[in-house]
This record gives sequence, structure tokens and C-alpha cells, in this order.
Amino acid sequence: MKNMLVHDLQLKGRSPSGMAQNTFEVPGAMTTAHVLGWIGTYAQSQNGLNNLFIMCHGYEQGIEDPNALVSTYALGYGLALGTPGLTFDNVRLTSAWNGNVGIITLFACGPANTRPGYQNTYGDGMRFCGELALISGADVIAAVESQIYYINQSWWDSLVGNEGVIDFGDWEGTVYRFSSVDGTAEKIAKGPSSGASCKIKI
Repeated sequence: MKNMLVHDLQLKGRSPSGMAQNTFEVPGAMTTAHVLGWIGTYAQSQNGLNNLFIMCHGYEQGIEDPNALVSTYALGYGLALGTPGLTFDNVRLTSAWNGNVGIITLFACGPANTRPGYQNTYGDGMRFCGELALISGADVIAAVESQIYYINQSWWDSLVGNEGVIDFGDWEGTVYRFSSVDGTAEKIAKGPSSGASCKIKI
């Protein structure tokens, strides 16, 4: 299996080893266009990848809800992958991966989230993931809900002041696989519903 892990360093924790032969750690100031281009270059150099794993935060946005007693936020606005992030505005750039990536797994909060009434808007995460699959030519695996991840810090990490290693554990909520052929979504898993925000749980 030829795998690549892309870890946007805005997501705290050390990149896990053993998932991929190549790990690309993305500093926050790096442009999204550069990140996407480099993924395409590496994938092509390997004559294609079986898996592309992306670890980053999912974008959320405040929304108006007259029935809410507190501020309401919704996921599904793209991925915090480089600057300015991967959204509807630049998802077309993933065409550089077409034919060179088999499956993309998004370890992020709610990229496939679509709040009722937000279909065909910038907050339509289901459509975003479907378009990502169609344009990149890869099936996309993504969750609807927020995800909790853990940081496993060994005694040595604690001693020398290193960050612990990221462990996403089980999925929270419903997970879909989006087809690279027609962008349709198939439910593949339903984990426990945490209702928690994307945060480190130590």
C-alpha cells in the first residue's frame, strides 16, 4: 500500500507514524495551493497512492438561529488545510490528484455536515465532499459530526517536553464514502454521537 499523510500543524499533536510512507507536515502560513500541488507531485512520483490521509480542523461558521439561546455554529465549510484552506473556492485545484489517488480520508470535524436548509450554499458539506471526490478522482471518506481526538504522550515525551502523538480513535457520528464516479454518498459507519467540538482530549 502506498499511503501519504498530510497533517496541518494547526491541529495540535505530533503526526502518527506507521500510517504512511510519507508524512507532509503543513505549517499554517503555507498556501493551500502549494499544499495541493505538492500532494499531486508526490502522488505522481509514486505512480499513484492507495490512500491520502488528511488531518486538520474542519471550518465552521456562525449562523443565525432565532430559536437558539446561545450562539450557533455549523460545520461543513471546508478544511483548514494551509492558507486560506480548502473550500468551494479552490477545490478545483485537487484536479492535480486525478488518477493518482485512490481514497482520501478526512480526519477532521464535520466536513460532510450540511445543516437543514443549507443545501447548495457554502455550508453544504455533503456537496463539498462530493465535489472533492469528483474533481480529485478519489473516493472521499468524511464525517458529519465533530470529532474528538486524543494525544498520547509517553513518559519520555513528558520528560523532554515533546507533544504527544495524535490518535483519532473511533469516529463520532455518521461517516460517508463519496464516490469518485458520481459524487454520491454511501453511509459506511455510525459511531457514538459525542456532540463535542473538535478539541484535544487528553
